[in-house]
Parts: sequence; C-alpha cells; structure tokens
Amino acid sequence: MENWNQSKCEIQPVSFLVKKTDREPPTTTLVSNPPRYTNQKTVQFRWKGNDPQTPVEELTYSFRLNNDPWSPYTAETAKVLYIQQDGEYVFSVRTKDSYGNVDPTPPTYILRLIQFLPLFKSIHFQIQFTQIPSKLKDIRNLDAR
Repeated sequence: MENWNQSKCEIQPVSFLVKKTDREPPTTTLVSNPPRYTNQKTVQFRWKGNDPQTPVEELTYSFRLNNDPWSPYTAETAKVLYIQQDGEYVFSVRTKDSYGNVDPTPPTYILRLIQFLPLFKSIHFQIQFTQIPSKLKDIRNLDAR
C-alpha cells in the first residue's frame, strides 16, 4: 500500500448550482378605490402587492373589470377607468411574483355607477320634503283664523 501524502492529492473545485424556489404566492391589497355608489364616469383604483421573497419593485400586476380577460402584467399600481353606462362593475387586481406565483385570492371591489339618482334620493328633494311639515303648519294656522 502506498503512503498517502499531499503531493499525490489534487484538489478540484466543486461548484453547486443552487436554484431558489418559491411556492408561496404573493398577496394583493387595494389601497384606494372610488365610493361604492358614484355618479362619476372616471374612477381610479390603487393597489400594492406583498411577497416574502420577491422585492416589491419586482412584483407585477394584472387587473380586470367584470369578467373581461385579465390585462397583461405590468409594474403599474394604479388604474383610471372610464365607465360609460350605469350599472354594477366588479374590479379585480392580482399580483405575480418573480417566480411566477399569482395571488390565488385577488381582491375584488364592486362599484355601482348611477348617473341620474332617483328623485327621492336627490338632495334637492330631501330638502324640499323636510320643509313640508312647516308649510302645513302655516296652512293650519290660516284655517284657525
């Protein structure tokens, strides 16, 4: 048997490829939104995402209105929508991290556009209606004379 010594040993560098994986999806939060009932045709939504492994600046977002297809993913964190018709609209937004994970429970917000409020909901009608009892009192006073 040969003597083992350093002169006969060769040290070879070993490299390892470490591939990080992330199975935890990001979360999405709506930061600001219009009132649930509005008469404004232009509305704005703002959101943010969070992920334990992907920095915020690397997150991307996709949104949709009602059941329309999801928009392409971008870094935008706000969207202005122009709504043309009265009705109910459902806005959703989701986050995707740098590993391709997508928020499985994106927040949704229901908005109702009502351009012409019914008469009984208008401020003018409510003001006029509250003045009726005092007007009736004046009429009763006339009858008493």
